[in-house]
Amino acid sequence: MIKMENVTKVYENGAVGLRDLNLQINRGEFVFVVGSSGSGKSTFIRLLLKEVEPTDGNIIVNGTDITTLKRRQIPYLRRKIGVVFQDFRLLPSKTVYENVAFAMQVVETNPKIIRRNVPQILAMVGLAKKINAYPNQLSGGEQQRVALARAIINRPPILLADEPTGNLDPDTAWEIMDLIQEINRNGTTVVISTHAKDIVDKMQKRVVAINKGVVLRDVKGGGYSDEAENMEILY
Repeated sequence: MIKMENVTKVYENGAVGLRDLNLQINRGEFVFVVGSSGSGKSTFIRLLLKEVEPTDGNIIVNGTDITTLKRRQIPYLRRKIGVVFQDFRLLPSKTVYENVAFAMQVVETNPKIIRRNVPQILAMVGLAKKINAYPNQLSGGEQQRVALARAIINRPPILLADEPTGNLDPDTAWEIMDLIQEINRNGTTVVISTHAKDIVDKMQKRVVAINKGVVLRDVKGGGYSDEAENMEILY
């Protein structure tokens, strides 16, 4: 599903985002990417979205080597990847319904399908009663639920989440993680970049720890930092 082969990213100012990274994420996996600020987590996500280009190496996403894609092909790549950000990135002038529907409109979905699917997905994330509200009328947790609904409305095979609980209180953060886990159970490959140690430790998913652009740990059933006895080392 996702494969990075000898990927290095060096920015123009000389900063190293990733260094000779080799990593494979299989279909249906749930992976946390952890590390301190500046470790390379954001570079990892940006490379998958083709927001930046690798200095060296190849990146394969859903069977396509995205390092060879032309600019006009990038929107089609991103249609296959749902993305959730820490700051929600909702359109303030659009209602909850319109924010989610917009993701379907840009891929030219039949309006009848939009009218049917948007209320269904909003019900799934617990926002059926907020369908006509605007973002500034919602709590942070509700805004993130809208962002999550928008990310999955087109049924992408991959969901990327960059610090999705960073602006949420602990209880709301767990509600969002429960939703993401349910999405994963339905077959979506999930990759989450996070600092949320408590969430990573409790969920015991695959953990890829990055420091200064280098993978330090890649374990199944892992915690944020401490290695549990039942960890299976993957590298």
